[in-house]
Amino acid sequence: MGELTFKFFTVKHNAAEVNKHPRTVRRWIEEKKLRAKKDLGGRGWLILVRNVGDFIKN
Repeated sequence: MGELTFKFFTVKHNAAEVNKHPRTVRRWIEEKKLRAKKDLGGRGWLILVRNVGDFIKN
């Protein structure tokens, strides 16, 4: 049976990818411009790589 695998970015990694400050990325998440989920500990954000691509296109 096939496995589903997803790749996630942390806020810090995503900020580096789009050349922005991590606070900017967190603001985008808070403003619902960028979709993200809390990590298992509930402290940080995980951003699905696919969502980053969609965000950049828009």
